[in-house]
Amino acid sequence: MERKTRTQLIIGIGFMIAAVLIVIAGYGLVASQFGPDSGRNGANGQGDGSQTIYQIWATSRQLERGTQLTDQDIKIMKVAGESPLGAVPTSRPIRGRYLREDVKPGQILLESMMANTPHEVGLAALIPSGMRAIAVRVSDEIAVGNFIRPGDFVDIQYVLKETALAPSRRVSQTQLAENPAGGEDRSEARILIQNIEVLSIGPLIKGDQATNVDPYRNVTLALMPEQASRFALARDMGSYFLSLRGLQDHDEAEDKTIIVDDLRGEDAKERVKRRQEEAAAEHGNQKRVAPPQKVRVLGGRSTVGGRR
Repeated sequence: MERKTRTQLIIGIGFMIAAVLIVIAGYGLVASQFGPDSGRNGANGQGDGSQTIYQIWATSRQLERGTQLTDQDIKIMKVAGESPLGAVPTSRPIRGRYLREDVKPGQILLESMMANTPHEVGLAALIPSGMRAIAVRVSDEIAVGNFIRPGDFVDIQYVLKETALAPSRRVSQTQLAENPAGGEDRSEARILIQNIEVLSIGPLIKGDQATNVDPYRNVTLALMPEQASRFALARDMGSYFLSLRGLQDHDEAEDKTIIVDDLRGEDAKERVKRRQEEAAAEHGNQKRVAPPQKVRVLGGRSTVGGRR
């Protein structure tokens, strides 16, 4: 009886030891899966036996807000231990995304610093330094049949009507007689501003990938402050049109003012010239200068031309 009890005790102790070993083994397995390094966001990390190495994206040079990232703008940075919160692992491509803020060389790129579209960055980030964005109301005719796209370059063609200058160029009959050409139509056309970048058209801004756009009513241009003031005045006094430049054409064209006479044929110009000569001749015949009169004083009373 005593021997049987001793055997059962030994067997029970053996089961207890086995149970303890099983618990220890299970704990070790769980610790290996949920240890201190298990929560790090570096799926591309490489262990060196003591800590994990993570590869994340960083900047290779100084960049401004609104920059669209290219291979030349980014580089791979390796960090050991904990990966910075919000850092983007190199397993996630970021080329083509836009910066929401200015960054310095070697700065870690966080998810919060980048946007997928220019809209998320805002139009202000796309305005070149020292320039201003001016919205221009357009029609199909003014905007080259809606073929203009953000990033294109245009010229502003301007037409100044004689009616806009009437208050300051009103010609009197005397002035017309002295200058017969003064009564001719003085409307003129010219290139007002050249080589202007288009920042946005309707709902699209520079950098958008969309190609199909509903007919738009506004085009936003990048102008220097002096150009913006000139265009504001010109827009109030005449009419304007946009002419689209070629992709590689940024040369300045000759700024030649076109007047109404340039639109006339040679026969019309001759008729105008004859009319002006006849008007000048008629005005010369109408000029009469009265002969000087002699004044004599007789007895304190004056007489003109011998009469009292």
